[in-house]
Amino acid sequence: MPPTEVLIFGNPNTGTPVMQAAPAAAIDLPIRMLAWEEDGISRLAYTDPAVIGARYGLSAEDPAMVRLAGVLATLTAGAVAQD
Repeated sequence: MPPTEVLIFGNPNTGTPVMQAAPAAAIDLPIRMLAWEEDGISRLAYTDPAVIGARYGLSAEDPAMVRLAGVLATLTAGAVAQD
């Protein structure tokens, strides 16, 4: 098996509003990312917050979902940034 890690990101300030808006969303929180190496290239994957929101009737424009998407965008940008 190639190097693979599941990264878990949780923050009550981000996740709690999502769970207050749709309590069943707790099954998809905290957010998880999968990092792995394939053919010498590092890969990163996660479930788009819009998909998570849609599962529970939350619009991508819902403030809680916007914040969640922003956190993931920041984490992803940091993970792929090159010096």
